[in-house]
Amino acid sequence: AEFEECLKSTGKSMNEIRAYMDEHPELKRPFYHVPHREGVAGTAAQFILHVSDRIDKDTHFWKRSRVRVDQPVAAGVSGD
Repeated sequence: AEFEECLKSTGKSMNEIRAYMDEHPELKRPFYHVPHREGVAGTAAQFILHVSDRIDKDTHFWKRSRVRVDQPVAAGVSGD
């Protein structure tokens, strides 16, 4: 439950987290130090929050991982 709550709080999907990890292999090292967050007990939850923080700081990755929309779609407009 804590893991899902932490993931949801980041606003990112598990696929985005995994993609970032694939581009940063140091995150997969067994002795990689994950900073402790007050009030978060689980190691996996701590890790998700840490990776999310790194993604937020890494604008190059963030811009590349977002879906580009060529033409904006107006809300509430139908073609009828």
